[in-house]
Amino acid sequence: VEPSTKLYPAVFVEPTVKEVLQFELGRIKNCLPLTAALFPSLNREERFIPQLPSRLHLQSLVHCHWSRVPNTNIRCQQLKLSEIRGWSVFVEDPVQMEAVYIPEEDQCTDILSLVENEDNLNFCSNTLRLYNALCAQGNNRVSHEICKFVDEKQLMYCVKNPYLCGPIRIGIYNLLIALHFESHIKARSLTSTEFIIPLSDALRKSVLLHPKNTLEQQQILATSTYIPAMEQFLAVRPKLIKEEDFKVDRERKLLVPPPFNVLSLKEYIMNSLTDAIEKSSGHLRDPTGGTYANWLVPLLQLVDAFLVMGTLEVNDIQQLLRLIDPTSFGLENEENFTEGLLQMILDEPVKLQLCHILQHLCDYQLQYRIESIIAFSEEFVGKLQADQKRRYQVLKESSLPPALMAKKTREFRCPPKDQMQALLNFKNDLNDMIVFNEDIEEEIKEMLKNFHSNLLILQQVVETNPVLYQPLKINEIDKNEQISLFSRLLEILIRHAIKQKTEENIIIEKQLTYKSGKTLCEVIKETVIKWGRITHFNDPNLIREMFKLIYNQYDGIQRGSTSSAQFRSEELFKQLF
Repeated sequence: VEPSTKLYPAVFVEPTVKEVLQFELGRIKNCLPLTAALFPSLNREERFIPQLPSRLHLQSLVHCHWSRVPNTNIRCQQLKLSEIRGWSVFVEDPVQMEAVYIPEEDQCTDILSLVENEDNLNFCSNTLRLYNALCAQGNNRVSHEICKFVDEKQLMYCVKNPYLCGPIRIGIYNLLIALHFESHIKARSLTSTEFIIPLSDALRKSVLLHPKNTLEQQQILATSTYIPAMEQFLAVRPKLIKEEDFKVDRERKLLVPPPFNVLSLKEYIMNSLTDAIEKSSGHLRDPTGGTYANWLVPLLQLVDAFLVMGTLEVNDIQQLLRLIDPTSFGLENEENFTEGLLQMILDEPVKLQLCHILQHLCDYQLQYRIESIIAFSEEFVGKLQADQKRRYQVLKESSLPPALMAKKTREFRCPPKDQMQALLNFKNDLNDMIVFNEDIEEEIKEMLKNFHSNLLILQQVVETNPVLYQPLKINEIDKNEQISLFSRLLEILIRHAIKQKTEENIIIEKQLTYKSGKTLCEVIKETVIKWGRITHFNDPNLIREMFKLIYNQYDGIQRGSTSSAQFRSEELFKQLF
């Protein structure tokens, strides 16, 4: 320090309480040892002015105005070309910003600065809601006009910006879905319960209910939640219409929504959701959007839109299941990521979006099973008709009495529905309840029995035989009854013989009902029951979705029956099941 320099020391203190600061100056003459001061921000006329020593002043910093600066500095290069041409400045990576025009004030402000002005924030949020309402219900003409004000670059900037406030963030995501995806989502949702499946060669490749599956393969397929890629489904669904499909400009604006790069958006959203769940599992002071609901709800909403549109691949679906519950659907050697959405304490909006995603996953799982049933039915009916034709040729070539011939050929003179019922009656031959046609090949019988057992495993239906599983109460004897020792030994021998005779059937049924892992159905049931026990809900929509979700888990047979009503009669369905 140079000589004769006057120094003015200062102490900057950040108070722990919002409006009050209290400090102690020690033993100084004409000064209290404990001194307190109230900040002027309280806007009170009566203020306690502390007794301070001379040349000691107490000041407070008052927030008046601030202007946001870019998060990163601009990297630029300067080059002097010549004395005449001057300097040249080149920016390598320019910093982008998005401004919002406020017509009442005739000025523009940064969209990230709206959080400082509540009126401007509400105005921008209501404007996004207005745009969302105008382009609803597939109004593609208005969507094209709105895209002149909010284009793809602006939407992607807001989607990728982690500093956007909550109301604007939710409004941008809702507007993105309404502008580009809502018409396609609506068309796919309306046809979610329709199964128009072409009988092609690709249908025969389904392995879910293949008759040649072993017990281990059946167990793996039953205890694992596998949903194939959306393009592998064969049911006829509305496809995303592109502008290349129409040559007339007027038809494009009326029938085609504005184009958007779905692949890049999907990749970014899946990575963002993974990062958000990994960070949310620990303590996070300032989540994106201000709250966990503002952070997770828009991401889950877009993932649900991709799921309904059918743009997710196999890896994306497995990653989504892993993010929902890594303990049930995670990798075997994975130890770092052990807490997913179902292990976190979630707000009601997040739970509602999660219920929508789980419901759509169940719909795709049902569609996969329906297509597998149709694949089996096509092969089985073909073999059954070929065997029926063989038996008819045998009867024609045989020389039987007319009465016996009429009895044998009664099957071929019945309507097709009655013929199918008569042919499928052999599935109950284990119970000896009805007499089946002995001329049918054993291969066809075993084929239907294996299909029936596979379907029981898949639908998690436990079929028990009360005779086989009846407890053997040998040691429990009524005291009033006088039973000799010989009678008791004879009873033990008889029951032991019956047990040895039915041992194979018991082993097979135990193998069929054994389950080692958790399926999507079990995870949903445990989660909904846990939510209902530990929390109190205020949103009626969430309660409705939870009841719908858990009801569908216990109504698998009825859903399969309703979904397959277009290609199978009710009587035939009862015979197959």
